[in-house]
Amino acid sequence: MKRANVSTTVRAGVLALSLLLLPLTAPTFAQTTDTRPEVQRMETRADDGDNTGLWGLLGLAGLFGLAGLRRRPVEKVAAYDRH
Repeated sequence: MKRANVSTTVRAGVLALSLLLLPLTAPTFAQTTDTRPEVQRMETRADDGDNTGLWGLLGLAGLFGLAGLRRRPVEKVAAYDRH
């Protein structure tokens, strides 16, 4: 293997190992039993209808605008003219 490939492999291994060990460092808590009675909450909402307007269509228009900015293929020059 080339030196660059070994370096890349070691870096990837260190990253994988750190991601593996990260959850083990998080604090853990024991489950407790809650003896309080369950409270039923009533939720009231006013039916205002759909207040989003045309934000969804504006977002789609923005995505179509970004699609026009994609990378264009580079045209290869077959010959150079010297004057």
